[in-house]
This record gives sequence, structure tokens and C-alpha cells, in this order.
Amino acid sequence: MSEERRLLIRGGRTLVVSLRKNLADIRMAISSGKLSGARMYELRYDLAGDPAGNIGEMIRTMKEEGLDFIFTFRGSAHESVRAYTSAINAGADIIDIDFSLLKQTGSLDCRKIISFHGDWRKWNDVLPDILRSDPYAVKLASPFQNIQEFVKAMSEATSVRERVEVPFCFSPMGNIPAMRYFACLYVSDFCYARLDEPTADGQPTADQYELFLQLAEES
Repeated sequence: MSEERRLLIRGGRTLVVSLRKNLADIRMAISSGKLSGARMYELRYDLAGDPAGNIGEMIRTMKEEGLDFIFTFRGSAHESVRAYTSAINAGADIIDIDFSLLKQTGSLDCRKIISFHGDWRKWNDVLPDILRSDPYAVKLASPFQNIQEFVKAMSEATSVRERVEVPFCFSPMGNIPAMRYFACLYVSDFCYARLDEPTADGQPTADQYELFLQLAEES
């Protein structure tokens, strides 16, 4: 990455701005000043709508502009390994891999965020395998239909974080933005925001996160 200060860190609070943009969109966002070297980004290539397969060019464009990013692809094992291999060959520094692909991606030489997407009651079942994979960071993303269930999971997320020695993200999934705000404030070392189009339901913008965090710290 271009500067050590924007690596994910334990005890930090990094806002990662998630992008669902193809190569042309990224170039337009750069030229219009929407993308800034002061931010860290996530390239959700599976949502980019990039039929030309411009993974390499997209990554080189980001790096030439000094934009730090995580490369993420959600798809089949074959598609994912191919996408991640292309990204690493083009210079990606950090990739986000789903827990289900640990075996297929074990040989990839890159900093890896290992993500689990599923029921929060299964966290303790998958955590040992995640930690044995020597992750650069850990992300646990779980769906919630109501605040009551989320509050129960917050307590468990705090307990999990104490056992994880690398940067940790608890990412609540659902249409209630407040869950993401409070997970960011109380548990996570890094959180995911949107630039314009969301890459997940209930995803606030980075500015909205920062305003919430500022008000919380002042209160």
C-alpha cells in the first residue's frame, strides 16, 4: 500500500468506502475528485459490471492515483480464485476472501481479510479455522431482522474481538443503519461505508459515519 498509516490496524477505526464501479466509473470518479487519497476503498469487483474483465487495469489505475484499497470478489470458487489471482498479479495489496473459500485460496500470497457471512450463532464454530489461516484481518458479517437480536450479537462480538489479535470488523447486515453505526463505535477496528451506490443494505456514507462518531465522542 502507498502509506503505512492507512493499513488496517488493531485499535483503530478505519472507514473503508466500498465501490461498485467499473473501470470507466472509477476513472470518472477520480477525475471529478470523488476518490481521495485520504480514504481507503474496497473494490467490489463482483458488483462492478465489468464485462471486459479489466481487473488489472482497474487496480493499476487505483495504485497510480495513490488510492489504497481492498479487492473483494463474491462468486463461485473458480471465478473467485481467477479474480483474486489476477488482482494479486496486478499489484493488489489486500484481498477479502469468504470463509467458504479458505481451502481454495490458501496458496494465494497476499494480505487476506477472512470474512464470514452467516448466522452470528455460528461465529464460535468458524473462528478457530479462520484464525488458523493466519488472517491479516477478520470480518464477521451477519444478518439481523431487529435491534433485539443485534444487541445480543454485540455482546458476542465484543467477546470474539478479545480473542482476535488482528484488526476486526463486526458488520451487521440488514436495513437498519443504526446497527452499523453502533458496531463501528463499540466493536470494530474497520467499518464499511458507501460512496454513492451501496454495496449492502443499510450502508451509510463515510460522511454519515464520521458525523455520528463525532457526535458520539462529544456527548
